[in-house]
Amino acid sequence: MHPLLERFLIGSPYRRTIAKFAKGVDRYLGAITILAAALLGLGLASPVGYATGFYGISGKIVLVSDIVILMKSGQGSVALMVGLLFILLPILNISTAFDLWYKHPLDGEKFEKFNRRANLCGRLWYLGVLSIGALIYKLNTASDGVIYPAIYYLLMSSLLQKFILTRLTRLTALVTFVDKELDEN
Repeated sequence: MHPLLERFLIGSPYRRTIAKFAKGVDRYLGAITILAAALLGLGLASPVGYATGFYGISGKIVLVSDIVILMKSGQGSVALMVGLLFILLPILNISTAFDLWYKHPLDGEKFEKFNRRANLCGRLWYLGVLSIGALIYKLNTASDGVIYPAIYYLLMSSLLQKFILTRLTRLTALVTFVDKELDEN
């Protein structure tokens, strides 16, 4: 493998991170994490649909900018829920996976903390998918609702996040088990 591509896939060759122990499709988890982040950015910044009178929003629905519109219209709880489920939770998922993959060595002090956070993110992931599904349903059932491809970018990013978190959890369990076995011998 070309050294530049290997550096991109597993990070620093001098750190003993989880990326160094990955085999097969797991070697591409770093690149898949970057793809999930790009899809999330596209989904948040692009219009996800069109509706009139949709929680006080008329026209194209862009999640990032419509939070401000919801706040101004007195629907702060809806704006908070949108911000939490569509922005903060996916960013937490992606940043945790990225940090666990590239940044923290297996024997580092923060590795266990990020491993527990990755497990928690894997459990909270369902909230994000359910909210995307609810948004698709609400736009489909609106009288003049139209869905744009950006909603599928969000959905694809969310599915990639689950794939990444599942594989990372499995990989960290295997590596820490083998690491403990080597320490005992």
